[in-house]
Amino acid sequence: MKVTIVGAGNVGASCAEYIAQKQIASKVVLLDIKEGFAEGKALDLFQSAKEMQTILDPKFSEIYLAVKKLEHSEYLHVISPWEREHLLLNV
Repeated sequence: MKVTIVGAGNVGASCAEYIAQKQIASKVVLLDIKEGFAEGKALDLFQSAKEMQTILDPKFSEIYLAVKKLEHSEYLHVISPWEREHLLLNV
């Protein structure tokens, strides 16, 4: 079963974490109106999921998390949300 949570704020992130910990769904998707916000929350959830990191290997998890945080940071800095919304629509 797949669960989609709209809103990645504190309540949405807490719900996603609870659903993942209790294994209520096989896939949890976070969505948010703020671009990049849900992805950042997902990285935070992965960082706090110690059982998952143990299963995947702690060293792999550490490297994966570092790479994904760098990708996320670069993505947010390449082009601003205003530019994505206003300029790219007129190209």
